Amino acid sequence: MKWDFTFSAGDTTQRYRNYHRSSSHAPLMQMRKAPRREYEVRDLDSNGKRVKWHMDPGRFDQAGGKTFADVMKNRRTSWNFGERDVTEEELKELLLFSFGISEPLEKKRTYPSGGQFYSLEIYLLPTIRSVASGLLEEKVYKLNVNEGTLVEMEDLDLAKLPLLSASTDVGFFSLKEAQCVVVLVGNDRDLSVKYMDLSYRIMLLEAGHMAQNFLLTCTSLGLSSVPLGGFHEGEIKNMLQLTDDKMVLYTLLGG
Repeated sequence: MKWDFTFSAGDTTQRYRNYHRSSSHAPLMQMRKAPRREYEVRDLDSNGKRVKWHMDPGRFDQAGGKTFADVMKNRRTSWNFGERDVTEEELKELLLFSFGISEPLEKKRTYPSGGQFYSLEIYLLPTIRSVASGLLEEKVYKLNVNEGTLVEMEDLDLAKLPLLSASTDVGFFSLKEAQCVVVLVGNDRDLSVKYMDLSYRIMLLEAGHMAQNFLLTCTSLGLSSVPLGGFHEGEIKNMLQLTDDKMVLYTLLGG
């Protein structure tokens, strides 16, 4: 493999600026007859898979922990993951508070979503440490939020996990002490019917809301967290065995 430095930085900048302008929202782009509520919830590809855990929505009413001010003050990105192994209950809380349903009647979650489509899929990957502690197995997991379950999707080769980012691939940072990896994957199949070219912006905004939930929940639980922007999408799609139409939007580390 050879590096190619022949492209122009100006051309690269112009490309994303052109996309920003072409994807902007305008009154004529809004589908007037698009439904506002009661969107169809299609079957997820995780249905029928082996269930690892069931989430307990009652944890929202039982949780204690740090005050809101403490969480906001202490939120930091840190590769210094804790010495204590994360427990099953802590990981369940992390997933539930970050991404779960907080209003069962209307299926509302802990983060906002354009049109309430909730178009991002949530994958969980173990690390060598979380497998060694017995917390997780060497599997690709997916959170089925509507059913409140964590399910096994595929087998995972842990040896390939460091390839997910330049930060870990070249050895500058290590996943050795991290205890979980969360991957947020865009699925615009339903969203694009209503929002068309605006869909990508909406998914990026949603990923940001979800990531911030994860980071703040980690802080509340006394865990370190890292949001990874420089991830290798191709490597992650291979690990998760994603189809070409799926888009990896964010990768998060916790532990």
